[in-house]
Amino acid sequence: MADFNPELKKVTLDKDLDKIVHVEAAVTTVARGLAGPGLGLLFLILAAIFAAVYVAGEPRAFIIVLAAGIGAYMALNIGAKRCRQQCRSGCRLQGVDAWRCADHRRGV
Repeated sequence: MADFNPELKKVTLDKDLDKIVHVEAAVTTVARGLAGPGLGLLFLILAAIFAAVYVAGEPRAFIIVLAAGIGAYMALNIGAKRCRQQCRSGCRLQGVDAWRCADHRRGV
């Protein structure tokens, strides 16, 4: 059998792979933080598109589309406020944001 020589180990490859792992972890952390705002923006856009298709050809349709966008924004704010209230009322942690509190309540 061939003997393993520890001097032949590629240290630079290990360092490069460690850097890639750190970059992947950073990208995952940043992407997780952008998922919520991205979905909220998608909801606003879809609400406006739906309203635009529904009132196409009507006079002053722009006002209705604008009102639908504002209504979607208000719905997001009401839902976020309710989530924060429910999380903070049942959470033992103080001074944390709503998502960490929700993770804490789930045991994550």
